[in-house]
Parts: sequence; structure tokens; C-alpha cells
Amino acid sequence: MSIVLKTLSGLVAAALLAASPIAATAAAAHPSGSHRSSHGSSHAPVHGSGKHGSHVNRGHHKHAKPVDHLAGQRRGATHEINAELKAVQALATRAAGLTIPDAAALHDALAADAQALQADLAAVSTAGSKHDLRTLRSSAGVTRQTARVQYHVVVASDAKSADANSLSAIIAALMGQLADQPGSAAIEQALGTLEADAAALANVGTDLANVVTDILALPATGSRADLHTAQHAAEQALEAADATIEQVAADVSSVQQQFGL
Repeated sequence: MSIVLKTLSGLVAAALLAASPIAATAAAAHPSGSHRSSHGSSHAPVHGSGKHGSHVNRGHHKHAKPVDHLAGQRRGATHEINAELKAVQALATRAAGLTIPDAAALHDALAADAQALQADLAAVSTAGSKHDLRTLRSSAGVTRQTARVQYHVVVASDAKSADANSLSAIIAALMGQLADQPGSAAIEQALGTLEADAAALANVGTDLANVVTDILALPATGSRADLHTAQHAAEQALEAADATIEQVAADVSSVQQQFGL
């Protein structure tokens, strides 16, 4: 019995010794710490990378400001209209210092022209095309020309009206002096000439007043064609007034010399 137990004990010991190298080899090939570390590393999240990270970064980007393809044209239009505005404002300042009869009305018209130019200037920033900007520049040019025509026509008309009024006063005095002299054919002829001259001067005054009214009535935002028509009519009226005043002045001088007055 003891022999059998000894034999079984020996067999069990031999089996354990045989299995021990295999277990050691498996443990060396698969260390538990290394396996866990490798597994954990393969699934560790990497912040700021991958699709999720890129999405977050894009969310912080600002929207780009739209490019204004008319920026250069806007600067050019602004510069040009500003120059037109300054020119009209200078005319309005000069008109405010005039002492002619129509100075106040002229100043009001020039102020309206300046307001129209300011409106053109404000519209530059919202113009949607090159055509719109060209239209604004053209409108500003017409407005400035309107202001110049108004200034020069009114100043010239009032000056000629003053000349006509001065001659009318001289004619009235001469006619009184001739009426006091003994009647004669020469005196009757002189009186007739002076009466016709007085009537002509009255017509000149009416024509010049109409010229001023028409030229100041021009709209600040009118067309170039309307401005040209009004300017041409004013120039013709001024030329006709000049011719009449010159003729009357010559008649007055002749009568004064003839009768020593």
C-alpha cells in the first residue's frame, strides 16, 4: 500500500514539473500590465483632433466681410461730388454778401442746389452699379452748372436793371428841362425820342425781371437740356437789354449835347 502511494505521489510531482515551464512561457508572452496598457492606449481619446475637433474649430471662424467691387468708383464719385458741393457752397457764400435786389432769392436757390448735391453724395454709398454712380456724377455736374448759371445771370440782370433805372431817371429829368424851354420842332423831336427810350427801358426792366424769375426757378436736379434752354434764353435777353441800354445812353448823350443840358 505504501509502495502504491509513493508511486502516485511521484507521478503527480512529475506532472506538475512538466506543466510549470508552459505557464511561465505564457505569462512572459502576455504580461497582464502590458496588455491593459496597450488596450487602454488604443482607445484613448485625442482632444482637438479628428472630425469632432475640426468641427469645433470651424465654429469659431468669423464670417468674411463682402468685397465691394465698386470701392474705387465710389471714391472717385465721392471726390468729384464733394468738389461740386464746395463750389456751390462758395457761390452761396458770395451771394449772401451781395447787395443787389435779388441777392436773397439767389442765395435760396443756391442753397437748394447745395442740398441736392448733398443728397447725391449720400447716395454714393448705396449705389448698386457703375451706371448708378455715373448717373450721380452727371447729376452733380448739372446741379453745379445750374448754380453757376443762376449766379451769373442774376448778378448780370440786376446790374443791367440798375443801369436801366439810372437812365430812366436821367430821361425823366431831361424831359422836364426840355418842357421848360420854348417850344420848337427840335424840342418836340427830342421829347419824342426820350419818351420812346423811357418805354424801351421799362420793357428792359420787365424782361430782366422775367429772366431772373425763370433762371431761379430751374430745379436743382433738372436735365442738362432744360438748363441749356434756360441759359440760352437768358443770354439772349441780356444781349437785347445791353443793346437797348446802349442805344438809350447814346440818345440821352445826344440830347444833352444838343441842348446843353
